[in-house]
Amino acid sequence: MSLREMLEDLPSGCDMGTKRNSKGYQESWKGYKLHIDTADVEIPISALLTSVLVHDSQVSLPLASITARCVTNCYDLMDSAYNSEIIREHSKCLGHIPLIDFNHRGPNDTRAFAPHESKRYKERERG
Repeated sequence: MSLREMLEDLPSGCDMGTKRNSKGYQESWKGYKLHIDTADVEIPISALLTSVLVHDSQVSLPLASITARCVTNCYDLMDSAYNSEIIREHSKCLGHIPLIDFNHRGPNDTRAFAPHESKRYKERERG
């Protein structure tokens, strides 16, 4: 999909969202969600406003494409919510190195970052 098609595919209307918080209580809200792509030390590079129901991973491809037009970056660092081959491949197509944490699917799933990747990934945790 082109960037325009990806953006047109994202819901953008005001909506209701509900999820359970860390204590197990259900929380609801009405509105929108602002997705921000940041550089090191949390400098915002690009942003998209969507319906509150849009999961962050759904915005990762268009957001990465917008960011790639604004700056030259080498890595795409993301937590395990973005663990998807589609997202990894899109990052590579942009000429980036995807450092996306793994969702381990059981005790036999031993995927891990290489030592140099792990060191770079930890930089996002310091922000």
